[in-house]
Amino acid sequence: MAFVLATGGVLALTSRNWEQIRSAGSRLDVWDRLVERAGRKAVVVYSWRVPPSWDAEHHLQIAVAALQDGDQLKVTTELLPIWPFHHEELLADLAAAGLSLAGSTYDATQPNYLVTAQRRAGLPT
Repeated sequence: MAFVLATGGVLALTSRNWEQIRSAGSRLDVWDRLVERAGRKAVVVYSWRVPPSWDAEHHLQIAVAALQDGDQLKVTTELLPIWPFHHEELLADLAAAGLSLAGSTYDATQPNYLVTAQRRAGLPT
């Protein structure tokens, strides 16, 4: 991503707080409200599989149970492999790519955060 930015360009990225997710362990999270997309209401369920090691592949299975005509449900699922990282690792990777940290909203008590980084002069294009 650093190489597609112009000098002085800013990269903005968001991340989950992986430290928080890992500390909660494997679990099933059922959203406490219905979501609506394209006129359909649904409930979303996350099934987290968190192994003991940070370096092992983690999994998140997302299930969306959408209300159809009447009281029928259509359930769609997707299994996502995940390799979590520490917040500090992200900052180190940005620096290694030639980006300077411009800002971060990281807070250990919050589930998500935003990091912005700026491309330094002198990087190859």
